[in-house]
Amino acid sequence: MKKMLICLALFFLFLATGAAAGESLCFRHTGVAGKVPGGVPVWPEPGKQAEASFRMDPGETCLVLGESGTFFRIEKDGAAGYVEKRFMTMRPEASPAIRESPCASVSLADPAPGRLDTHLVLQGTLTSDVPMDTLFFYVWDERQFTVEYARMIPLREPSRSVSMEDYPFLLPMKEMEGGRKTLVIEAASGADLFVLYRTPAYVRGKSLELPHVTRLCSGLPFSLLDTDPDTAWNARPGAPSLAFSVPEGAQAVIMTLEWKVPPEAFTVDMMDEDGRFLSRTDKGDGFYADCVDLPPEVRRVIVTPVGEKAALSTLRLYAEPYSRHVIQKWEKIPDKVDLLIISAHQDDEFLFFGGAIPAYAAREDMTTAMLYMAFCNRMRYREALDALWSAGLKYHPIFLGLKDGLFPSVKEARGVWDREDPPGLIRLIRVIRQYRPEVILCQDFDGEYGNPQHKLTAILTAEAVEQAAREDVDPESAALYGVWQPRKLYVHLYAENQIRMDWNVPLDDTCVITPMFLAKEAFDRNLSQTASFSVEGDGAKYDNTLFGLYFSTVGPDEEKNDFMEHILP
Repeated sequence: MKKMLICLALFFLFLATGAAAGESLCFRHTGVAGKVPGGVPVWPEPGKQAEASFRMDPGETCLVLGESGTFFRIEKDGAAGYVEKRFMTMRPEASPAIRESPCASVSLADPAPGRLDTHLVLQGTLTSDVPMDTLFFYVWDERQFTVEYARMIPLREPSRSVSMEDYPFLLPMKEMEGGRKTLVIEAASGADLFVLYRTPAYVRGKSLELPHVTRLCSGLPFSLLDTDPDTAWNARPGAPSLAFSVPEGAQAVIMTLEWKVPPEAFTVDMMDEDGRFLSRTDKGDGFYADCVDLPPEVRRVIVTPVGEKAALSTLRLYAEPYSRHVIQKWEKIPDKVDLLIISAHQDDEFLFFGGAIPAYAAREDMTTAMLYMAFCNRMRYREALDALWSAGLKYHPIFLGLKDGLFPSVKEARGVWDREDPPGLIRLIRVIRQYRPEVILCQDFDGEYGNPQHKLTAILTAEAVEQAAREDVDPESAALYGVWQPRKLYVHLYAENQIRMDWNVPLDDTCVITPMFLAKEAFDRNLSQTASFSVEGDGAKYDNTLFGLYFSTVGPDEEKNDFMEHILP
Protein backbone atom coordinates (compact mmCIF):
# COMPACT_ATOMS: atom_id res chain seq x y z
CA MET A 1 0.00 0.00 0.00
CA LYS A 2 2.78 2.46 0.89
CA LYS A 3 4.52 1.78 -2.42
CA MET A 4 1.28 2.49 -4.25
CA LEU A 5 0.91 5.79 -2.43
CA ILE A 6 4.33 6.95 -3.58
CA CYS A 7 3.59 6.13 -7.22
CA LEU A 8 0.02 7.41 -7.01
CA ALA A 9 0.93 10.94 -7.96
CA LEU A 10 2.83 9.76 -11.00
CA PHE A 11 0.61 7.14 -12.55
CA PHE A 12 -2.98 7.83 -11.48
CA LEU A 13 -3.42 11.54 -12.07
CA PHE A 14 -6.74 10.72 -13.69
CA LEU A 15 -8.18 11.64 -10.29
CA ALA A 16 -7.77 15.26 -11.28
CA THR A 17 -9.17 14.95 -14.78
CA GLY A 18 -12.25 12.86 -14.16
CA ALA A 19 -10.88 9.97 -16.22
CA ALA A 20 -12.01 6.51 -15.23
CA ALA A 21 -9.84 4.41 -12.94
CA GLY A 22 -7.05 2.69 -14.84
CA GLU A 23 -6.86 5.28 -17.64
CA SER A 24 -3.57 7.10 -18.11
CA LEU A 25 -3.00 10.82 -18.01
CA CYS A 26 -2.75 12.35 -21.46
CA PHE A 27 -3.35 15.72 -23.09
CA ARG A 28 -4.68 17.27 -26.20
CA HIS A 29 -4.84 20.77 -27.62
CA THR A 30 -8.38 22.07 -27.64
CA GLY A 31 -9.21 24.76 -30.17
CA VAL A 32 -11.85 27.38 -29.30
CA ALA A 33 -13.54 29.15 -32.18
CA GLY A 34 -13.53 32.94 -32.13
CA LYS A 35 -16.19 35.42 -33.12
CA VAL A 36 -16.54 35.48 -36.89
CA PRO A 37 -19.71 36.61 -38.76
CA GLY A 38 -21.38 33.47 -40.01
CA GLY A 39 -19.06 31.22 -37.99
CA VAL A 40 -15.41 30.20 -38.29
CA PRO A 41 -14.88 28.47 -41.67
CA VAL A 42 -13.25 25.03 -41.69
CA TRP A 43 -11.53 24.34 -45.05
CA PRO A 44 -10.73 20.92 -46.54
CA GLU A 45 -7.15 22.03 -47.30
CA PRO A 46 -4.74 24.56 -45.67
CA GLY A 47 -5.84 27.47 -47.85
CA LYS A 48 -9.03 29.37 -48.59
CA GLN A 49 -11.29 27.31 -50.84
CA ALA A 50 -14.32 28.19 -52.87
CA GLU A 51 -16.51 26.69 -50.15
CA ALA A 52 -15.85 25.77 -46.51
CA SER A 53 -16.54 22.20 -45.40
CA PHE A 54 -18.45 23.50 -42.38
CA ARG A 55 -18.42 26.37 -39.90
CA MET A 56 -17.95 26.60 -36.11
CA ASP A 57 -19.98 28.89 -33.88
CA PRO A 58 -18.15 31.20 -31.40
CA GLY A 59 -16.97 29.23 -28.37
CA GLU A 60 -17.30 25.83 -30.04
CA THR A 61 -14.36 23.53 -29.44
CA CYS A 62 -12.42 21.06 -31.55
CA LEU A 63 -9.31 18.92 -31.31
CA VAL A 64 -6.15 20.51 -32.73
CA LEU A 65 -4.06 17.87 -34.49
CA GLY A 66 -1.28 20.04 -35.88
CA GLU A 67 -0.52 23.14 -37.90
CA SER A 68 0.34 24.06 -41.45
CA GLY A 69 1.64 27.58 -42.00
CA THR A 70 -1.07 29.98 -40.87
CA PHE A 71 -3.59 27.17 -40.37
CA PHE A 72 -4.42 24.69 -37.61
CA ARG A 73 -5.34 21.16 -38.62
CA ILE A 74 -8.40 20.24 -36.56
CA GLU A 75 -10.92 17.47 -35.98
CA LYS A 76 -14.53 18.23 -35.08
CA ASP A 77 -17.15 15.51 -34.52
CA GLY A 78 -15.19 13.08 -36.69
CA ALA A 79 -14.66 15.57 -39.54
CA ALA A 80 -11.14 16.90 -40.25
CA GLY A 81 -10.20 20.25 -41.75
CA TYR A 82 -8.14 23.42 -41.48
CA VAL A 83 -8.86 26.69 -39.63
CA GLU A 84 -6.96 29.97 -39.86
CA LYS A 85 -4.95 30.45 -36.65
CA ARG A 86 -6.23 34.01 -36.23
CA PHE A 87 -9.76 32.70 -35.79
CA MET A 88 -8.99 30.16 -33.08
CA THR A 89 -7.56 30.10 -29.54
CA MET A 90 -5.65 26.95 -28.62
CA ARG A 91 -5.24 25.56 -25.10
CA PRO A 92 -3.80 22.29 -23.77
CA GLU A 93 -6.12 20.25 -21.57
CA ALA A 94 -5.99 16.97 -19.69
CA SER A 95 -8.30 14.39 -21.19
CA PRO A 96 -9.24 10.71 -20.93
CA ALA A 97 -6.64 8.31 -22.24
CA ILE A 98 -6.13 8.14 -25.99
CA ARG A 99 -4.41 5.37 -27.90
CA GLU A 100 -0.98 4.44 -26.51
CA SER A 101 2.06 3.39 -28.49
CA PRO A 102 4.82 3.19 -25.85
CA CYS A 103 8.28 4.08 -27.09
CA ALA A 104 11.17 2.46 -25.20
CA SER A 105 13.90 4.07 -27.31
CA VAL A 106 13.61 7.53 -25.71
CA SER A 107 14.24 8.61 -22.11
CA LEU A 108 14.71 11.66 -19.93
CA ALA A 109 18.42 12.30 -19.33
CA ASP A 110 17.85 12.79 -15.59
CA PRO A 111 14.36 12.93 -14.10
CA ALA A 112 15.79 14.87 -11.10
CA PRO A 113 18.09 17.43 -12.75
CA GLY A 114 20.88 19.24 -10.95
CA ARG A 115 20.72 22.79 -9.72
CA LEU A 116 22.67 24.21 -12.68
CA ASP A 117 20.66 22.44 -15.38
CA THR A 118 18.49 24.72 -17.50
CA HIS A 119 16.40 22.22 -19.47
CA LEU A 120 14.77 18.84 -19.15
CA VAL A 121 16.70 16.92 -21.80
CA LEU A 122 15.32 14.01 -23.78
CA GLN A 123 17.65 11.46 -25.31
CA GLY A 124 17.20 8.69 -27.85
CA THR A 125 14.73 8.41 -30.73
CA LEU A 126 10.95 8.61 -30.80
CA THR A 127 9.59 5.78 -32.93
CA SER A 128 6.13 4.87 -34.16
CA ASP A 129 4.58 2.17 -36.34
CA VAL A 130 2.82 4.86 -38.39
CA PRO A 131 4.21 8.07 -39.93
CA MET A 132 4.05 10.97 -37.49
CA ASP A 133 3.42 14.49 -38.78
CA THR A 134 3.14 16.46 -35.51
CA LEU A 135 4.61 16.04 -32.03
CA PHE A 136 3.09 17.45 -28.84
CA PHE A 137 5.15 17.92 -25.67
CA TYR A 138 3.36 18.59 -22.37
CA VAL A 139 4.59 19.20 -18.83
CA TRP A 140 1.91 18.56 -16.22
CA ASP A 141 2.41 20.17 -12.79
CA GLU A 142 1.24 17.76 -10.09
CA ARG A 143 0.53 20.34 -7.42
CA GLN A 144 -1.47 22.74 -9.58
CA PHE A 145 -3.21 20.07 -11.70
CA THR A 146 -2.49 22.08 -14.83
CA VAL A 147 -0.60 21.78 -18.09
CA GLU A 148 2.24 24.12 -17.21
CA TYR A 149 4.11 23.97 -20.51
CA ALA A 150 3.05 22.82 -23.96
CA ARG A 151 4.87 22.74 -27.27
CA MET A 152 3.64 21.62 -30.69
CA ILE A 153 6.23 20.74 -33.33
CA PRO A 154 5.09 20.07 -36.91
CA LEU A 155 7.55 17.76 -38.70
CA ARG A 156 8.89 18.79 -42.10
CA GLU A 157 7.57 15.54 -43.51
CA PRO A 158 5.82 12.50 -42.00
CA SER A 159 8.29 10.13 -40.33
CA ARG A 160 8.29 6.99 -38.22
CA SER A 161 11.32 8.14 -36.17
CA VAL A 162 12.46 11.45 -34.71
CA SER A 163 15.83 11.97 -32.99
CA MET A 164 15.67 13.93 -29.75
CA GLU A 165 19.16 15.25 -30.47
CA ASP A 166 17.45 17.64 -32.88
CA TYR A 167 15.57 19.21 -29.95
CA PRO A 168 18.10 19.75 -27.13
CA PHE A 169 16.43 22.87 -25.69
CA LEU A 170 12.83 21.86 -26.05
CA LEU A 171 11.81 21.96 -22.36
CA PRO A 172 13.19 25.04 -20.55
CA MET A 173 12.94 24.74 -16.76
CA LYS A 174 13.03 28.52 -16.34
CA GLU A 175 9.45 28.58 -17.62
CA MET A 176 8.29 26.09 -14.97
CA GLU A 177 7.61 26.25 -11.26
CA GLY A 178 9.55 23.99 -8.94
CA GLY A 179 8.18 20.57 -8.07
CA ARG A 180 7.27 17.20 -9.54
CA LYS A 181 6.02 17.00 -13.10
CA THR A 182 4.75 14.45 -15.57
CA LEU A 183 6.20 14.78 -19.06
CA VAL A 184 3.98 13.43 -21.84
CA ILE A 185 4.78 13.17 -25.55
CA GLU A 186 1.95 12.67 -28.00
CA ALA A 187 2.06 12.31 -31.78
CA ALA A 188 -0.48 12.92 -34.53
CA SER A 189 -0.75 10.86 -37.68
CA GLY A 190 -3.44 12.38 -39.82
CA ALA A 191 -6.52 12.52 -37.60
CA ASP A 192 -5.15 9.91 -35.19
CA LEU A 193 -3.63 11.06 -31.89
CA PHE A 194 -1.66 8.76 -29.59
CA VAL A 195 0.68 8.80 -26.59
CA LEU A 196 4.31 7.89 -27.29
CA TYR A 197 6.05 8.51 -23.97
CA ARG A 198 5.33 9.41 -20.37
CA THR A 199 7.73 9.92 -17.46
CA PRO A 200 7.93 11.69 -14.12
CA ALA A 201 10.35 14.60 -13.85
CA TYR A 202 11.40 17.10 -11.22
CA VAL A 203 12.22 20.79 -11.52
CA ARG A 204 14.16 22.51 -8.77
CA GLY A 205 12.80 25.71 -7.34
CA LYS A 206 9.95 27.05 -5.25
CA SER A 207 6.54 25.46 -5.78
CA LEU A 208 3.36 27.49 -5.91
CA GLU A 209 0.89 27.08 -3.08
CA LEU A 210 -1.96 24.72 -3.92
CA PRO A 211 -5.12 26.45 -5.19
CA HIS A 212 -7.54 26.89 -2.28
CA VAL A 213 -10.81 28.61 -1.42
CA THR A 214 -9.89 29.83 2.08
CA ARG A 215 -10.10 33.52 1.23
CA LEU A 216 -13.77 33.12 0.34
CA CYS A 217 -14.51 32.33 3.98
CA SER A 218 -15.48 34.95 6.55
CA GLY A 219 -14.29 35.14 10.13
CA LEU A 220 -10.70 33.95 9.62
CA PRO A 221 -7.89 36.18 10.96
CA PHE A 222 -5.14 37.18 8.54
CA SER A 223 -2.60 35.24 10.61
CA LEU A 224 -4.19 32.04 9.26
CA LEU A 225 -4.31 33.23 5.64
CA ASP A 226 -0.63 34.04 5.24
CA THR A 227 2.10 31.42 4.79
CA ASP A 228 4.23 32.46 7.77
CA PRO A 229 4.38 29.54 10.26
CA ASP A 230 5.28 31.92 13.10
CA THR A 231 2.10 34.03 12.93
CA ALA A 232 -0.74 32.29 14.71
CA TRP A 233 -4.23 32.37 16.15
CA ASN A 234 -4.35 31.58 19.87
CA ALA A 235 -7.37 30.56 21.91
CA ARG A 236 -7.96 32.90 24.84
CA PRO A 237 -10.37 33.21 27.78
CA GLY A 238 -13.76 34.19 26.46
CA ALA A 239 -12.87 33.03 22.92
CA PRO A 240 -11.72 29.42 23.21
CA SER A 241 -12.80 28.48 19.68
CA LEU A 242 -12.15 29.61 16.12
CA ALA A 243 -15.42 29.97 14.18
CA PHE A 244 -15.76 30.87 10.50
CA SER A 245 -18.26 30.63 7.67
CA VAL A 246 -17.92 28.81 4.36
CA PRO A 247 -19.88 30.43 1.50
CA GLU A 248 -21.96 28.16 -0.69
CA GLY A 249 -19.82 28.86 -3.74
CA ALA A 250 -16.65 27.63 -2.03
CA GLN A 251 -17.66 23.92 -2.04
CA ALA A 252 -14.87 23.03 0.39
CA VAL A 253 -14.28 19.31 0.85
CA ILE A 254 -11.16 19.19 3.03
CA MET A 255 -9.52 21.48 5.59
CA THR A 256 -5.83 21.43 6.54
CA LEU A 257 -4.43 22.88 9.76
CA GLU A 258 -0.83 23.70 10.54
CA TRP A 259 -0.05 24.25 14.20
CA LYS A 260 2.73 26.43 15.54
CA VAL A 261 2.16 24.73 18.89
CA PRO A 262 0.09 21.54 18.57
CA PRO A 263 -2.72 21.18 21.12
CA GLU A 264 -3.25 18.12 23.29
CA ALA A 265 -6.33 17.52 21.13
CA PHE A 266 -8.91 19.52 19.21
CA THR A 267 -12.44 19.18 17.91
CA VAL A 268 -14.02 20.42 14.67
CA ASP A 269 -17.79 20.99 14.69
CA MET A 270 -19.58 21.43 11.35
CA MET A 271 -23.01 22.99 10.70
CA ASP A 272 -25.13 23.64 7.63
CA GLU A 273 -26.45 27.01 6.41
CA ASP A 274 -29.34 26.87 8.88
CA GLY A 275 -27.03 26.20 11.81
CA ARG A 276 -28.01 22.54 12.13
CA PHE A 277 -25.27 20.31 13.48
CA LEU A 278 -23.80 18.00 10.83
CA SER A 279 -20.84 16.23 12.42
CA ARG A 280 -17.90 16.46 14.80
CA THR A 281 -14.32 15.36 14.22
CA ASP A 282 -12.03 14.68 17.20
CA LYS A 283 -8.25 14.83 16.80
CA GLY A 284 -5.69 14.00 19.45
CA ASP A 285 -2.37 12.99 17.91
CA GLY A 286 -0.42 16.19 18.53
CA PHE A 287 0.60 16.50 14.85
CA TYR A 288 2.06 19.75 13.53
CA ALA A 289 0.06 19.27 10.32
CA ASP A 290 -3.42 17.76 10.25
CA CYS A 291 -6.49 17.63 8.01
CA VAL A 292 -10.23 17.14 8.35
CA ASP A 293 -12.72 16.02 5.69
CA LEU A 294 -15.70 18.34 5.30
CA PRO A 295 -19.25 17.40 4.23
CA PRO A 296 -20.28 19.26 1.04
CA GLU A 297 -23.16 21.03 2.80
CA VAL A 298 -20.97 22.52 5.57
CA ARG A 299 -21.38 26.30 5.99
CA ARG A 300 -20.11 26.86 9.53
CA VAL A 301 -16.94 25.43 11.09
CA ILE A 302 -15.82 25.68 14.73
CA VAL A 303 -12.31 24.59 15.76
CA THR A 304 -11.75 24.14 19.49
CA PRO A 305 -8.28 23.27 20.87
CA VAL A 306 -7.97 21.31 24.12
CA GLY A 307 -5.33 22.33 26.66
CA GLU A 308 -3.63 25.57 27.64
CA LYS A 309 -0.93 25.64 24.96
CA ALA A 310 -2.07 25.70 21.35
CA ALA A 311 -1.34 28.03 18.45
CA LEU A 312 -2.72 27.60 14.94
CA SER A 313 -0.52 29.14 12.24
CA THR A 314 -2.17 28.24 8.92
CA LEU A 315 -5.59 27.02 7.80
CA ARG A 316 -6.57 26.07 4.25
CA LEU A 317 -9.78 24.82 2.62
CA TYR A 318 -9.66 22.98 -0.69
CA ALA A 319 -12.40 22.25 -3.20
CA GLU A 320 -12.55 19.59 -5.90
CA PRO A 321 -10.38 18.84 -7.72
CA TYR A 322 -7.41 19.06 -5.36
CA SER A 323 -4.03 17.31 -5.22
CA ARG A 324 -4.83 14.41 -2.92
CA HIS A 325 -1.29 13.08 -3.04
CA VAL A 326 0.08 16.48 -1.93
CA ILE A 327 -2.32 17.07 0.98
CA GLN A 328 -0.55 15.73 4.06
CA LYS A 329 -2.71 13.14 5.81
CA TRP A 330 -0.26 11.98 8.48
CA GLU A 331 -0.71 8.71 10.32
CA LYS A 332 0.35 7.96 13.88
CA ILE A 333 3.51 5.87 14.25
CA PRO A 334 2.54 2.28 15.12
CA ASP A 335 3.52 0.77 18.46
CA LYS A 336 6.12 -1.39 16.68
CA VAL A 337 8.66 0.05 14.23
CA ASP A 338 11.09 -1.83 11.99
CA LEU A 339 13.45 1.03 11.07
CA LEU A 340 14.00 4.22 13.07
CA ILE A 341 16.06 6.92 11.33
CA ILE A 342 17.64 9.50 13.65
CA SER A 343 18.86 12.86 12.34
CA ALA A 344 20.26 15.83 14.22
CA HIS A 345 18.57 18.50 12.09
CA GLN A 346 15.81 18.84 9.57
CA ASP A 347 17.64 18.22 6.23
CA ASP A 348 20.42 15.89 7.47
CA GLU A 349 18.22 12.87 6.77
CA PHE A 350 18.55 13.41 2.99
CA LEU A 351 22.00 14.97 2.81
CA PHE A 352 23.65 12.10 4.65
CA PHE A 353 21.23 9.16 4.34
CA GLY A 354 20.42 9.73 0.67
CA GLY A 355 17.51 7.58 -0.46
CA ALA A 356 17.06 5.68 2.83
CA ILE A 357 13.66 7.18 3.68
CA PRO A 358 12.14 6.82 0.18
CA ALA A 359 13.52 3.29 -0.22
CA TYR A 360 12.30 1.92 3.10
CA ALA A 361 9.06 3.93 3.35
CA ALA A 362 8.05 2.28 0.06
CA ARG A 363 8.47 -1.26 1.39
CA GLU A 364 5.19 -2.97 2.16
CA ASP A 365 6.75 -5.48 4.57
CA MET A 366 7.98 -2.97 7.16
CA THR A 367 7.38 0.29 9.04
CA THR A 368 9.78 3.23 8.90
CA ALA A 369 9.80 6.18 11.34
CA MET A 370 11.79 9.43 11.48
CA LEU A 371 13.17 11.29 14.52
CA TYR A 372 14.82 14.73 14.69
CA MET A 373 16.95 15.66 17.69
CA ALA A 374 17.24 19.48 17.48
CA PHE A 375 14.58 22.16 17.22
CA CYS A 376 15.92 24.58 14.61
CA ASN A 377 12.87 26.81 14.12
CA ARG A 378 9.23 26.51 13.12
CA MET A 379 10.03 27.07 9.43
CA ARG A 380 12.40 24.10 9.46
CA TYR A 381 9.66 21.92 10.96
CA ARG A 382 7.34 22.86 8.10
CA GLU A 383 10.08 22.13 5.57
CA ALA A 384 10.74 18.75 7.19
CA LEU A 385 7.08 17.77 6.92
CA ASP A 386 6.94 18.81 3.27
CA ALA A 387 10.17 16.92 2.56
CA LEU A 388 9.17 13.70 4.30
CA TRP A 389 5.76 13.66 2.67
CA SER A 390 7.22 14.08 -0.82
CA ALA A 391 9.69 11.27 -0.02
CA GLY A 392 6.81 8.89 0.70
CA LEU A 393 6.83 8.76 4.51
CA LYS A 394 3.28 8.64 5.88
CA TYR A 395 3.97 8.51 9.64
CA HIS A 396 4.27 11.88 11.37
CA PRO A 397 7.90 12.36 12.48
CA ILE A 398 9.10 12.67 16.07
CA PHE A 399 10.54 16.06 17.02
CA LEU A 400 12.54 15.75 20.25
CA GLY A 401 12.85 19.56 20.36
CA LEU A 402 16.36 19.79 21.87
CA LYS A 403 18.08 23.18 21.73
CA ASP A 404 19.89 23.95 18.47
CA GLY A 405 22.98 26.12 18.29
CA LEU A 406 26.50 26.62 16.96
CA PHE A 407 28.27 24.78 19.76
CA PRO A 408 32.08 24.81 19.66
CA SER A 409 32.41 21.21 20.88
CA VAL A 410 30.55 18.01 21.64
CA LYS A 411 31.11 18.64 25.36
CA GLU A 412 29.33 22.00 25.27
CA ALA A 413 26.54 20.64 23.06
CA ARG A 414 26.03 17.73 25.45
CA GLY A 415 26.02 20.06 28.42
CA VAL A 416 23.09 21.94 26.88
CA TRP A 417 21.16 18.80 25.89
CA ASP A 418 21.80 17.24 29.32
CA ARG A 419 20.20 20.26 31.01
CA GLU A 420 16.97 19.79 29.07
CA ASP A 421 14.02 18.36 31.03
CA PRO A 422 14.15 15.48 30.46
CA PRO A 423 17.73 15.25 29.11
CA GLY A 424 18.33 14.33 25.48
CA LEU A 425 19.56 10.80 26.24
CA ILE A 426 16.48 9.99 28.33
CA ARG A 427 14.18 11.34 25.63
CA LEU A 428 15.86 9.09 23.09
CA ILE A 429 15.65 6.04 25.38
CA ARG A 430 11.93 6.66 25.86
CA VAL A 431 11.34 6.79 22.11
CA ILE A 432 13.22 3.51 21.61
CA ARG A 433 11.20 1.83 24.35
CA GLN A 434 7.90 3.21 23.11
CA TYR A 435 8.30 2.26 19.43
CA ARG A 436 10.60 -0.78 19.79
CA PRO A 437 12.62 -0.41 16.55
CA GLU A 438 14.44 -3.46 15.20
CA VAL A 439 17.04 -1.35 13.36
CA ILE A 440 18.28 2.20 13.94
CA LEU A 441 20.17 4.41 11.49
CA CYS A 442 22.03 7.51 12.71
CA GLN A 443 24.69 10.03 11.73
CA ASP A 444 28.48 9.92 11.64
CA PHE A 445 30.54 9.79 14.88
CA ASP A 446 32.81 12.36 13.22
CA GLY A 447 29.86 14.61 12.47
CA GLU A 448 30.20 14.39 8.66
CA TYR A 449 31.92 17.78 8.30
CA GLY A 450 32.66 17.96 12.05
CA ASN A 451 29.35 19.33 13.30
CA PRO A 452 29.26 18.79 17.11
CA GLN A 453 25.50 18.11 17.13
CA HIS A 454 25.92 15.49 14.41
CA LYS A 455 28.61 13.84 16.51
CA LEU A 456 26.48 14.05 19.65
CA THR A 457 23.49 12.51 17.84
CA ALA A 458 25.59 9.45 16.99
CA ILE A 459 27.05 9.24 20.52
CA LEU A 460 23.66 9.50 22.23
CA THR A 461 22.09 7.01 19.84
CA ALA A 462 24.80 4.44 20.60
CA GLU A 463 24.34 5.00 24.34
CA ALA A 464 20.54 4.82 24.06
CA VAL A 465 20.68 1.52 22.15
CA GLU A 466 22.63 -0.01 25.05
CA GLN A 467 20.78 1.64 27.94
CA ALA A 468 17.21 1.18 26.62
CA ALA A 469 17.60 -2.52 27.49
CA ARG A 470 18.47 -1.82 31.15
CA GLU A 471 15.68 -1.68 33.74
CA ASP A 472 17.73 0.56 36.06
CA VAL A 473 17.84 3.36 33.46
CA ASP A 474 14.79 5.67 33.58
CA PRO A 475 12.54 3.29 35.57
CA GLU A 476 9.51 5.47 34.70
CA SER A 477 9.61 4.64 30.98
CA ALA A 478 10.69 1.07 31.72
CA ALA A 479 7.51 0.61 33.73
CA LEU A 480 5.38 2.31 31.07
CA TYR A 481 6.76 0.64 27.94
CA GLY A 482 9.10 -2.07 29.13
CA VAL A 483 12.79 -2.26 28.17
CA TRP A 484 13.87 -2.82 24.59
CA GLN A 485 17.02 -3.90 22.76
CA PRO A 486 17.27 -2.89 19.08
CA ARG A 487 18.92 -5.63 17.08
CA LYS A 488 21.07 -3.46 14.79
CA LEU A 489 22.55 0.04 14.73
CA TYR A 490 24.00 1.51 11.54
CA VAL A 491 26.15 4.64 11.63
CA HIS A 492 26.82 6.82 8.61
CA LEU A 493 30.43 6.44 7.33
CA TYR A 494 31.38 4.11 10.21
CA ALA A 495 34.60 2.39 9.14
CA GLU A 496 33.82 -1.18 10.25
CA ASN A 497 31.37 -3.74 8.84
CA GLN A 498 30.49 -1.39 6.01
CA ILE A 499 27.62 -1.74 3.59
CA ARG A 500 26.90 0.31 0.48
CA MET A 501 23.37 1.13 -0.59
CA ASP A 502 22.26 1.71 -4.19
CA TRP A 503 19.73 4.53 -4.20
CA ASN A 504 19.36 4.50 -8.00
CA VAL A 505 17.38 1.27 -8.31
CA PRO A 506 13.71 1.92 -9.26
CA LEU A 507 11.29 1.33 -6.41
CA ASP A 508 9.58 -1.48 -8.30
CA ASP A 509 9.22 -2.96 -11.78
CA THR A 510 6.56 -0.49 -12.88
CA CYS A 511 7.75 2.74 -11.27
CA VAL A 512 10.75 4.55 -12.78
CA ILE A 513 11.10 6.66 -9.64
CA THR A 514 14.27 5.89 -7.67
CA PRO A 515 15.02 6.61 -4.01
CA MET A 516 17.59 9.19 -5.10
CA PHE A 517 15.01 10.98 -7.27
CA LEU A 518 12.76 11.31 -4.24
CA ALA A 519 15.65 12.27 -1.95
CA LYS A 520 16.63 15.14 -4.25
CA GLU A 521 13.03 16.28 -4.48
CA ALA A 522 12.56 16.00 -0.72
CA PHE A 523 15.70 17.94 0.14
CA ASP A 524 14.60 20.70 -2.22
CA ARG A 525 11.61 21.26 0.08
CA ASN A 526 14.12 22.56 2.65
CA LEU A 527 14.10 26.00 1.03
CA SER A 528 16.05 27.59 3.88
CA GLN A 529 18.97 25.20 3.22
CA THR A 530 19.13 24.79 -0.56
CA ALA A 531 21.40 27.82 -1.07
CA SER A 532 24.16 26.15 0.94
CA PHE A 533 23.65 22.40 0.43
CA SER A 534 22.29 19.92 -2.07
CA VAL A 535 22.06 16.15 -2.10
CA GLU A 536 24.12 15.78 -5.26
CA GLY A 537 26.54 18.54 -4.22
CA ASP A 538 27.83 18.95 -0.68
CA GLY A 539 25.94 15.88 0.45
CA ALA A 540 27.91 13.71 -1.98
CA LYS A 541 31.16 14.63 -0.21
CA TYR A 542 29.95 12.61 2.73
CA ASP A 543 28.89 9.56 0.73
CA ASN A 544 25.22 9.04 1.52
CA THR A 545 25.38 5.43 0.31
CA LEU A 546 28.02 4.26 2.83
CA PHE A 547 27.21 3.00 6.35
CA GLY A 548 28.81 0.78 8.98
CA LEU A 549 27.17 -1.79 11.25
CA TYR A 550 28.12 -0.50 14.73
CA PHE A 551 26.01 -2.88 16.81
CA SER A 552 24.27 -6.17 16.05
CA THR A 553 22.62 -9.00 17.95
CA VAL A 554 22.08 -10.98 14.71
CA GLY A 555 25.66 -11.16 13.45
CA PRO A 556 27.42 -9.38 10.58
CA ASP A 557 25.78 -8.62 7.24
CA GLU A 558 26.53 -10.94 4.34
CA GLU A 559 24.80 -9.35 1.33
CA LYS A 560 25.69 -5.89 2.64
CA ASN A 561 22.99 -4.03 0.73
CA ASP A 562 20.00 -3.92 3.09
CA PHE A 563 19.59 -2.49 6.60
CA MET A 564 16.98 -5.19 7.25
CA GLU A 565 19.24 -8.15 6.44
CA HIS A 566 18.75 -10.94 9.06
CA ILE A 567 15.74 -8.99 10.41
CA LEU A 568 13.01 -9.48 7.84
CA PRO A 569 12.58 -12.55 5.62
